[in-house]
Amino acid sequence: MSKKKVMFFKEASGSPSVYEDDGGWVENTGRTLNVPYPTTVNENDILIIASSYNSGDIDTTLSGWNLIYNNGDNSCDFAYWWKRANGTETGNVTITDISTSIQSFNGIMFRFSGCTTSGTPYESLSGNFTTGSTINLQEIISTDSNRLATQIFIENRQSTVISSTYSNSYSNYYDAGTGNANKYTSGVFTLDVATASTVLEENISTNFARKTSIGFMLIPQ
Repeated sequence: MSKKKVMFFKEASGSPSVYEDDGGWVENTGRTLNVPYPTTVNENDILIIASSYNSGDIDTTLSGWNLIYNNGDNSCDFAYWWKRANGTETGNVTITDISTSIQSFNGIMFRFSGCTTSGTPYESLSGNFTTGSTINLQEIISTDSNRLATQIFIENRQSTVISSTYSNSYSNYYDAGTGNANKYTSGVFTLDVATASTVLEENISTNFARKTSIGFMLIPQ
């Protein structure tokens, strides 16, 4: 299984980007998954797909999308992609499994506005995979002002309850819901970062399960 971790850096200024919404959590027991776009998609919005496949490998080649992070083990594979919208997107994006097994396939698409309109829209990317009882939000660093510190996670096989005291580092948590009888869940943590600084690593206690998170600083328009 491919294991990828990448870092990008780009300078920009302006008001921080904004997390807007998602297209809804979907699941399937086949080898394809149709992930819906959010109801509203504007030109230059940044779209991010997060997906999980139980007992198989996800095909990370997705036309028109850029792979952010892929990791997992023999029991579960996770993948994330990003795309800069042209404003005409509707319907679904189909992702596929490349293994021979037919298990649970899950995914969701998130939308961010106010991001840079060219190049890679984030800096200081950090990805993490764990089978432990915590979601590990890894340290991320901004190189300039007005970044949106962002952490996206998926947890497989257990439901996750994030309390109001979820984090010392992040000011907002957006619950993306659960699927497959509450056995899968996802969410987004954000924090406006006014000046170049570091948002420290943080561990959030959950049920024992496989999970991934990606963290990055979104670069403003």
